Amino acid sequence: MAILIHYLNSDLDVTSADDLTALTAAFETKGMYALHVTRGEDGQWEATFETDECYQEPEQTITVILNAVESFDPALLTVWQGCTRREINIG
Repeated sequence: MAILIHYLNSDLDVTSADDLTALTAAFETKGMYALHVTRGEDGQWEATFETDECYQEPEQTITVILNAVESFDPALLTVWQGCTRREINIG
């Protein structure tokens, strides 16, 4: 019996010393939502985002994420560039 593997979604995981509240708001206006946004005991902020829509292929999801980032104003881009982790996990 063959095991079928299929795409479910992709998450964007972000870690930063900076507050991620404004970045979260920006993603939410660009077709994404936060699964969580927290500040850890170590002072680091962590967030996980997904797209509002489910896509058939990872490339479509990644395009939504990259388009959101490319639309950031300079202040948000500075926050984005200061993140120590910007990781897309394909599931």
